[in-house]
Amino acid sequence: MNIVRGHVKDIVFKHDASRIIQTIVRWGGPAERNEIATELKGSYKDLSESKYSKVRLQCFWAVAALDLTGTVFSD
Repeated sequence: MNIVRGHVKDIVFKHDASRIIQTIVRWGGPAERNEIATELKGSYKDLSESKYSKVRLQCFWAVAALDLTGTVFSD
């Protein structure tokens, strides 16, 4: 997580690198998911419109805790 910290927005919009974020979200714990959600706050609309990133957003939403879905919908 230390490697991607601060670069999540840049990574998630790239097709090949976004798999890294997908893996962290899927296999990481709640702390990692919260950290990624915090970094992505304000860019969920752009993620949903992007060709590659919308799939990552769907994966994120599928495994995210219920308290994070409010963050997604508030954007």
